[in-house]
Amino acid sequence: MNYFDIVTGILLVLAIIKGFKNGLIIELASLAALVLGLYGAIEFSSITESYLIEYIDSSYIGIVAFIATFALIVVGVHLVAKAVDKLVSAIALGMINRVLGAIFSLLKYAFIISVIIAILGSFERTYSVIPEDQKESSHLYEPLKSIAPAIFPYLQFDELRGQIDEAKKGIDI
Repeated sequence: MNYFDIVTGILLVLAIIKGFKNGLIIELASLAALVLGLYGAIEFSSITESYLIEYIDSSYIGIVAFIATFALIVVGVHLVAKAVDKLVSAIALGMINRVLGAIFSLLKYAFIISVIIAILGSFERTYSVIPEDQKESSHLYEPLKSIAPAIFPYLQFDELRGQIDEAKKGIDI
């Protein structure tokens, strides 16, 4: 065990604690809020913009509409999640919700760490962020490193990139 394992292990333990505290419903809602917020802001900020343009006269109206749409969707998802969480607790599924939340949070943070490792790996040719001896003696580096590359092929980044490019056309900066 080395410094990489200790730091990563602490982050993963904190993820488990956070997930247990929040429960699966809130953990899923936080991820869903981010994804739905971005998607909704890309797709529907023009509607918000048409409403706001009556009240705000600014060249930044596109950005303001995007942020407002994103915020409204995130808040809406969290309010629904809180209501569902209370319902789950009321029907005595609280412990199952918490255990599944801990597992989901662990997997989510392991994926995030894996993405960070992949990004840092792209800098390896010019600058070694994680020393080679740390990588070799680590128990967590290789398993974590392999998560993101295994999941990325299933994510439809090309379709998302096209939607983002289309949304950028409507934003005046």
